[in-house]
Amino acid sequence: MEMGQERSVGRTLDMSLNGIMVCADKTFPVGSMIQVDVELTPGKAPLSGTAKVVRVVGVDCMGLQFQNVPLDHTKNCKSFSCL
Repeated sequence: MEMGQERSVGRTLDMSLNGIMVCADKTFPVGSMIQVDVELTPGKAPLSGTAKVVRVVGVDCMGLQFQNVPLDHTKNCKSFSCL
C-alpha cells in the first residue's frame, strides 16, 4: 500500500468485491486515497488499484474501500471467492 512516498505492508484479514480489511505495519488517516496491490495467488498478477481508507481499527488495522479496480481484476477476485 502506498500514499505518496509512504509505504505500508500488511496482510488481509477480510476481503469482498468492495473492499478489504488489512492489518499493516503502518496505517494511513481515514479519508486517504492509497494505491493497493493485493496478491491473491502467489506468482500471479496482483489485484491493483486505488482504495479509500474508510476506518482505522486499533493501531494497525484499516478498512479500505476499492475505488477504481479494473474489471479484469474484479473477475480475479470473484474467482478467488471474494463474496
